[in-house]
Amino acid sequence: MTWHLLFLGEHGTRTEGDCVHLEGHTSSVSVIVDEEKNILIDTGARHRFEDVRSGLKKIGIQWEEITDVILTHFHLDHAGNVARLPDHVNLFAWQHNWKYGDTIRLPTLHAFALTSHVKIYNTPGHTPEHNSVLYECDEGKVIFAGDAINEHYFKTHEVKSLNFDNELYKKSANWIIKNADIIVPGHGQIL
Repeated sequence: MTWHLLFLGEHGTRTEGDCVHLEGHTSSVSVIVDEEKNILIDTGARHRFEDVRSGLKKIGIQWEEITDVILTHFHLDHAGNVARLPDHVNLFAWQHNWKYGDTIRLPTLHAFALTSHVKIYNTPGHTPEHNSVLYECDEGKVIFAGDAINEHYFKTHEVKSLNFDNELYKKSANWIIKNADIIVPGHGQIL
């Protein structure tokens, strides 16, 4: 029963005229090892795939040994390597049919227990379908928050991020602050 941060998310951008390139932009990627499951939280941006694989190898896990993936949301910096997942992996996320543009929301995912120590919670605001993962371990309650909270909001309670709904963002961020001993955000340092 343990968790590992494979790498922290970063906001790497380059502006060229009216175009913003997100060359170094990626989410944090973490793994929880619990009850014979290797649970990956977010897959990172596509250009960081080898970093995910090497991070897993450093802790003795092969990419093919991932049993479950929980996506915080479907932005490509968080879900860029979903297409590379082995067929046996259980994917926990809101489903989006790219061909027809339909999003299937899964309300039963809220407080869904993947193991006796890992629960998935809906934390909308940044996106309508955002999820966070609460892991209860020896260190306390660790919440892998994706983009449901950032360092600026954690310190000031001011919203300075692009969100679907700022009021829902505040509600989710405040829930995370109230319930976590450790917060692993999608970008930036552990809080």
